[in-house]
Amino acid sequence: MGLKIKIVLGAILLAMVSAGICFFLLQKRAMQEKVEGDLLAIAHLKANQISAWRNDQLNGAAALQKHSFLIQSVARFLNDPGKDNEQNLRTHLRNLARQHDYADIVFVDRAGKERLSLTGPLHSHSVDATVLDRAQRTRTPQFIDLHVHTNIPTPHLSAIAPLFIESGQAKKPLGALILISDASRFLYPLIEFWP
Repeated sequence: MGLKIKIVLGAILLAMVSAGICFFLLQKRAMQEKVEGDLLAIAHLKANQISAWRNDQLNGAAALQKHSFLIQSVARFLNDPGKDNEQNLRTHLRNLARQHDYADIVFVDRAGKERLSLTGPLHSHSVDATVLDRAQRTRTPQFIDLHVHTNIPTPHLSAIAPLFIESGQAKKPLGALILISDASRFLYPLIEFWP
């Protein structure tokens, strides 16, 4: 009788241990699926926020293409890059930079040569010639992904706004504004903040 009781107790104990292991594995799987779902939802949220910010930058660049006062100011500067026209354009760009939180705004002529920068003396900002060409050819703003340049040591992103002026029946290209955004001001805080 003692051996039968031991066998029955052993079987019951084995069944309880097996049930406990199964319950633990099911709980672990459920918890893992919940965490994965939460992380996936957060990743989608972050991707949507970054995409919305990127679209906002492109929409801002598109709005500048229609800004007649700015275009006239750029045209005057190109025709006569004297101190008054330069100061007028610089003031206008400085207001835009402050309003939209740009780290810098660089104006390049239609050949891609830098003509004016808000951060002081002109620096050879590395603009991918193909992106600049595509912006001018398609007449639409283009986005330059995260990059670093020797004169701007922090990683930054840029939007290119090609500018055109009415000339008879056609629109004549003037050049482009490169709207430089510091990644540490928006992108990094956005990525670092997790709900």
